[in-house]
Amino acid sequence: MRTESLDYGKVFRNGDLIMGVAGYLEDSQTLRYMNIPEVDTWDIDRWVTKVFMKKLDKKDILSSVLLEVEGRIYDCSGGSWTRNNAGLYLVGSGAAIARGALAAGSTTLEALQIAEQWDAGTGGPLLVQTGEEVLSEW
Repeated sequence: MRTESLDYGKVFRNGDLIMGVAGYLEDSQTLRYMNIPEVDTWDIDRWVTKVFMKKLDKKDILSSVLLEVEGRIYDCSGGSWTRNNAGLYLVGSGAAIARGALAAGSTTLEALQIAEQWDAGTGGPLLVQTGEEVLSEW
């Protein structure tokens, strides 16, 4: 079992892409510095499938990855990707707990704190940011 210390966030920019990683620090570091081919904006879903997901597979990325491409969010894990119309994406071992807390009326931070209480894999500094806040950092 790998144990890791994290002194920087797992949300970062690689070129024109913004990624968030739930899982291994090693995967986050690999994705942060990986050479990723230019996005084909003509058919972004195809590019994510044929290029990005193949890169994840070749690099043995085991973590869940949220990927922002041209304003679209992709939840990439388990060899495939999904998108949803709700605009709410939760990844990581505490995602189900946090989703339940949100459904029960908790704020985002409260939902993370509840997940942290009940899931050993959820923790560290908890940071809640809007998409606009993440984008403004770059």
